[in-house]
Amino acid sequence: MRRQGLPAGLEIELGGMLEPVSIPTNTLERVAVADLSVDLRAGRFSSHVEVAPGTSQARRLRLSGRVYETIEIPVPVRGINRGDVVSPGDLRWQLVRTNHIQAGILTAPGDIVGMAATRSLRPGDMVRARDVERPVLVSRGALVTITLRSSFMTLSTQGRALENGAAGDVVRIRNLRSNQT
Repeated sequence: MRRQGLPAGLEIELGGMLEPVSIPTNTLERVAVADLSVDLRAGRFSSHVEVAPGTSQARRLRLSGRVYETIEIPVPVRGINRGDVVSPGDLRWQLVRTNHIQAGILTAPGDIVGMAATRSLRPGDMVRARDVERPVLVSRGALVTITLRSSFMTLSTQGRALENGAAGDVVRIRNLRSNQT
């Protein structure tokens, strides 16, 4: 199929075979494919395969079935607990059929590495966008130091975070002395 200009990584599923096909191993290097027809949109193919043409063991078989496009996606190599930050070593590549990729499935490791799991992730499972978030650096209810700096002075006081915050987030803080947000 690759010689016909079709993309690499296709998964083939033979169908419609009523009896088992056996091909003598000494003829495997003499296999020719003829009349190959592939419809990727419908996910079907058909062809004739000629085994050892011109010999006494020659056979012509009609093969048909389904053809699936595949893609490699990053999946966890181990269980990742809720709140754990995903590192590059936590992922491996897995080949999956593109028709199994639903909306929201992350297909690039850069979308997963450095993120915190919002739920437990099992090894080999596809990771959805809702399964990870930027790691929380400030937890709701945590004590924080509020600092105001200028070229002439520095003021600081204690505050309490009113919401969770990740790097780059703006979070509301209640000043413990003035009780203002």
